[in-house]
Amino acid sequence: MSRFQTRAADVADAPAIQQLLPRLADFPSPARLRTEDVWRYDGVAVAQWAAGDRPKTWVRVGVDQAGHVVAAAVGSMVEDSFTGQSAVHLEVIVIDARVDGYGLGQQLMAEIEADGRERGASVMSLNVMVANERARSLYERLGFEEEMIRASKPLG
Repeated sequence: MSRFQTRAADVADAPAIQQLLPRLADFPSPARLRTEDVWRYDGVAVAQWAAGDRPKTWVRVGVDQAGHVVAAAVGSMVEDSFTGQSAVHLEVIVIDARVDGYGLGQQLMAEIEADGRERGASVMSLNVMVANERARSLYERLGFEEEMIRASKPLG
């Protein structure tokens, strides 16, 4: 991974992170959703973080040798919905398609996990779309266990 460095994100990185977010919909999305529906609220979260409106949220980025942001991960401290314990929730993990396969996703997830542990988290959670097999495969390799499936039905 010597081609890339990871670091804590700076507010100035927010526009570059926003440009990566459409990659979050790089799989067949549910029929009721438009492509941008998959990542729009992640963009809101990044904007809120950049504005200082999410004090329990932090962002890490991967940068190439020229200093360009090519990956990002967003973590937030939350209360585990099952146990009530302090938890770190992986809000976003996104990698530029041009740098897939270099271990940036795995590295950023490890850093978010370590950051959460330092903040007192006893568990790490994330949400993933069922059709996002690439991400689900990574999460399984990293020791995540799928706990629930969210189902939806259009009513109109």
